[in-house]
Amino acid sequence: MTTVFRVDFSETIGIGHLFRCLTLANALHQKGISCVFISRSDDTNSLIAKAGHQLVRLNGKETINTDAEVKHASWLSTGWQQDAEESLEICKKYQSLMLIVDHYALDYKWEKVLTDYCKIIVVLDDLADRKHNCQLLIDSNYLRRADEYRKLLVKDSEVLAGSEYTLLKPDFTVLRAKAEHQRKATDTIKKVLVFLGGGNTENTMASVLSALSQVSWPVQPQITVVLSSLYKHVDQVVDRLSEMVFETKLMIDTPEMARLILNADLAVGASGSSTWERCCLGLPSVNILIANNQQYAHKNLGGAGVIEAVKAEEPLEKAIATSVQVLVSDMKKWHSISERCFSLIDGLGTRRVVSRILSYS
Repeated sequence: MTTVFRVDFSETIGIGHLFRCLTLANALHQKGISCVFISRSDDTNSLIAKAGHQLVRLNGKETINTDAEVKHASWLSTGWQQDAEESLEICKKYQSLMLIVDHYALDYKWEKVLTDYCKIIVVLDDLADRKHNCQLLIDSNYLRRADEYRKLLVKDSEVLAGSEYTLLKPDFTVLRAKAEHQRKATDTIKKVLVFLGGGNTENTMASVLSALSQVSWPVQPQITVVLSSLYKHVDQVVDRLSEMVFETKLMIDTPEMARLILNADLAVGASGSSTWERCCLGLPSVNILIANNQQYAHKNLGGAGVIEAVKAEEPLEKAIATSVQVLVSDMKKWHSISERCFSLIDGLGTRRVVSRILSYS
């Protein structure tokens, strides 16, 4: 059996969509299902191939997607009709009756074209901002409710909503028990992990590094910065790290994110998919709103005390420094956030999602 994934990734879109699709594809592959990825993106670092899956590039004529019904229509570099027709041909070629879609620029119209061949369409979403024509929809946002999608579904689809369906690699589940023990013993912040996702965050990264230099640290911290290969300002980051008085390390496209999160005492990151990875391993984090599609998680997680949410109304650099200082100076609050993180994500979401998807096949 073959399952096809439709996902794009870029400087604008980021890389979180690809990573969660790869997590799901790897889990399905372990169940004997072959996975093929359809994308308009250029996987220059062979992330898909290295995971053991096949990539089929869509190279059709690029046009402007002007679909007024879809807020993120511009994320698709062609019209949705052309994209749907090209994707349908690939599904037919691989005789794939199951299609998994993770793309903010695609909605029920695109999905309707694919239902002519694919019997099972699964949608991964976070926004609840457009209609869908699918059998199963998964939105793992914290506090997301299934009924928020009822008016957006053109058929009686099943909805898996809430953070218990978060897609995480098995590395995080394996390290969870060790993380719980390690967090309980933490009495000061010594190692800081910085990862802002896969998009272009040049100014934000500069603000983060400057902010960390303004914090009063009880001990001089070790700073590890992780970048995606999509990031186009690596040289600037290297220069800034060389100017810092702290011990620093730069990593690009690391496969060791789970280990880095385990070993860190504090993270500074975006409110995207990496938030759930940090929560699973109980790592308190200062979260920055990098993109509009992160607003739902940023607001709700900040309100619940699961993250230290940077306040948008303050100058960014000052706001980051203030938020970091709060956790550096108050280990009681640090431990409280860590406990909430562990309570929110148990690391079993991928298992739950795969079990439900297989029930359709």
